[in-house]
Amino acid sequence: MPMTSPERGKNLANRHNGLNRLNRHRKNSNSKRYTRSGRAAVILRFLLFTAVTGFLLLLLARPKRPKNLEEYIERQGKTPLMFSDRSGFYSEDVLLELDAPGILPEGAVICYTLDGTEPDINSEKYEDPILLRAGENPHEGESGRFMNTGGPDADASSGNGVQEGADDADDDDLDVSVSASSGIDAQASPGGADYDPDNPASETTVFTVRARICWGEDSTDVQYGIYCVGNSLLPYENGFIVCVDTDPEGLYDYEKGILVGGKDLVENDFNKYHGNYMKKGDEWVRPCHMAVFDEDGRVLQDKNAGLSISGGMSRRLDQKSFNLSAGEPYGEENDHFYLDIFPDSEESEFAHVGSYTHLRLRARSQVPRTFRETLIGQLAEESNIRASAEPRKGIVFLNGSFYMLAELEPTFSDSLLAHRFDLPDTDHIKKKKGKESSVFRKLDVTDIFSADMTQKENRALLEQTADMDDYLLEYAFNILTNNLDWPYNNVEAWHWTGDYDPQRPFTDGRLRFVIFDSDKAFNADPELEGGFGTDNLTNIMENIHIGRDSAFPNIMKAKTYSDKFFTILSDLMNTSFQTDHVVDLIRESYAQVQEDVKSYYTEEYRQQIESDLEGALNLASSRNETVRADLQTWFGLSPENRYQLEVSAGDGVSVSWDFMSVPRKTTYTGSYYTDIPITLTASVAPGWRFDHWEVNGKNYLPKKDTDKADESVAEGTDASAPGGKDNSMTGGTDKSIPGGTDKSIPGGTYGEEKAGSKDPTRVTLTITGNIQPGDTCTVRAVAAREKGERLIISEVSAAGKSDWIQLYNAGTTDLDLGRYCLSDDPEDLRKFRLPAENLEPGETCRINGHRNESGMALCLCNFNLTADETLFLTPDEGSGLAGDSVRIPRMSRGNAYGRKDNGSTWLWFDRAREVVELWTEDEMQ
Repeated sequence: MPMTSPERGKNLANRHNGLNRLNRHRKNSNSKRYTRSGRAAVILRFLLFTAVTGFLLLLLARPKRPKNLEEYIERQGKTPLMFSDRSGFYSEDVLLELDAPGILPEGAVICYTLDGTEPDINSEKYEDPILLRAGENPHEGESGRFMNTGGPDADASSGNGVQEGADDADDDDLDVSVSASSGIDAQASPGGADYDPDNPASETTVFTVRARICWGEDSTDVQYGIYCVGNSLLPYENGFIVCVDTDPEGLYDYEKGILVGGKDLVENDFNKYHGNYMKKGDEWVRPCHMAVFDEDGRVLQDKNAGLSISGGMSRRLDQKSFNLSAGEPYGEENDHFYLDIFPDSEESEFAHVGSYTHLRLRARSQVPRTFRETLIGQLAEESNIRASAEPRKGIVFLNGSFYMLAELEPTFSDSLLAHRFDLPDTDHIKKKKGKESSVFRKLDVTDIFSADMTQKENRALLEQTADMDDYLLEYAFNILTNNLDWPYNNVEAWHWTGDYDPQRPFTDGRLRFVIFDSDKAFNADPELEGGFGTDNLTNIMENIHIGRDSAFPNIMKAKTYSDKFFTILSDLMNTSFQTDHVVDLIRESYAQVQEDVKSYYTEEYRQQIESDLEGALNLASSRNETVRADLQTWFGLSPENRYQLEVSAGDGVSVSWDFMSVPRKTTYTGSYYTDIPITLTASVAPGWRFDHWEVNGKNYLPKKDTDKADESVAEGTDASAPGGKDNSMTGGTDKSIPGGTDKSIPGGTYGEEKAGSKDPTRVTLTITGNIQPGDTCTVRAVAAREKGERLIISEVSAAGKSDWIQLYNAGTTDLDLGRYCLSDDPEDLRKFRLPAENLEPGETCRINGHRNESGMALCLCNFNLTADETLFLTPDEGSGLAGDSVRIPRMSRGNAYGRKDNGSTWLWFDRAREVVELWTEDEMQ
């Protein structure tokens, strides 16, 4: 049926719409196909572009190969070479890898050595990991590669070259106890004949790996790794392990070797005073690398050093003692060993020392050295001897193998003296060592010490020349220890040659003495001493054996000095040298090394050590009685003519005499000779005033305002000043004491230093005669509080960035800190005003230096403390309040310098004491 027009139009429209949909579909389909392929192409092109660009950028970013080592080092910094393992202890083998973390110059290689020599371009080239295995020591047999110890024609039986019957010669370092026989080879068997070959250290091998990058004739600095492989020695309780590695040529070579007799011995007909090992001076110091590990194996020190032989005639023994020297000559710019390894008391009159220019490794192969140096160091500290140091035990490895048990101790070098005695520098220290007569001759003081000591002018000159208290203390100490290798040996004296500084008493230029090498102390074995006298005081007074040529008998002709010496002896016997105490110290010192004795030595040697221990204990048990008998023999002092002295110090005051000190609120009791005067000095703490002495229950008030007193004070001179004399040592009475003699006091003179004298807070009392044997004399110093306000500097710490200042309210009332200022500048005393905070009596507050943000403190001030400057505490003008000041000494980290019990005596503390912390309201919130 034909369609009507409307139907036909509708169909045409539908057809048109369908075609349009079809066309749109086709168009859309074509469009989608085009879009997908286009995206893929774009992505492909983008990825290709990115890859090419990245590759080009990578090529451009890749560092260029350095032209030389200098350029390589600039890129890598201080560590151009990396070790895969740290220095330390390993129970199993170590496979060590070396790596240069960067592109090396063309032709550069890593070179290394294990035999103590410096690596160079001809040394082993690193290609594969280095196997370090216990028992495979690269140094093995190295002594045999060099000529025999005594030279090419030496008799092997003479070993180190000692021949029987060799002529003796006078020598400052004479060691009379050394046997003429010295063994066969200085290092034929590591450890020596006295050690058990199966000792714990025998299974450990120490590898010192030296490595550097070499490029033609140029090279980087040598880097080191120290690996202790094998049986673990840890923990080595209270001890240290020292590893020394050096070129074997410097040890065993006929001409250069320091461990052998060698050329010097042969060319001098085997005289026992000759041998390479006897030589001294810079040319006999060998460069080495050393490392010190603590008891748990942590590295304390790892550096280049100088190695030399230490000692006198002990150098001839198979096993040597060593000196280690730090400094630039040995490849290190830093000239100190930084080792905080020596024990310090919680409080001490001496500065803590944590760095040294020289260290000594003393062989414990001689029987007396097993425990004695530790014992002597402890006794010296307790006896207030400043120039002495307590050693620490150690195990020493030399060139990979166990060498010896040793004592690690500092030598009293110029640096250590300067630090210990608060001297400005090391350039003005003069010291000499040897026998006493030689030391005095070298210092040009022989005539002064040998002059007629009964003449006042001679004593005055002597006291300008030498610190006689120190000299007499040296003698008292060595006599009580019965040191049989002194004073004809092992005497060392020093003095300051620069300008005098009143704030530094030891710059007065007077001679002072060092206690060292006391391994023959507490010794009375006639066989060990070769038949010499076994009592050193008898040797000295009879001028025989090791006691000959001493100035002591002449010094004792002056009653001033003999009285002082007898008092010092009594002080020591009452305190550090009490018989039971010394016996206990000997046992404690031996206990520190007892495990070593059991584990390291042969049975025969252990028996010798135990026998020696018993001998020392027996001598210590009777030594005080022997000395008292000697005093009666030589000076007529009867042991029965003694009395008991009881000295008490009340609150706010301390009492001292000679080297003794009785702190506030304590009591001391000791035995003294009845006819020997003792002068006591009471020192009053800030915020207190001296009130009276109480003697045997009766009070004695200070005498004041007499013409005689003012005159006598004016006559007095200060013993610490250059040329000054100590009036208490010239004639028996202390001329600085006004008031003359008070016969009602058992002891004669008494008084107080007046206003205008150097220290109005010091009051003296001299105890002389009128005391019967067996009596007891009780003396008590009493002080009273001063009413009112008193703020003082009580403690300071000045090391690195941890500076702080501690203030103490020593008064009886609250005070406002805001009325005070602190400063380190004498031209600007108002440099820092304290915050307005209340401080109650007895309270303490802490002020931190401006760089110290550690710990809690009231505030930070605007300056830091520096050694040798003075810290000032200044009250407001017109307040009528007292200020305070203290000179800042050189200090080590972790130490503080402060007032003992907030009194007048300044001491060193090994750590900061507890303080009361104050906070502002804002800080508390």
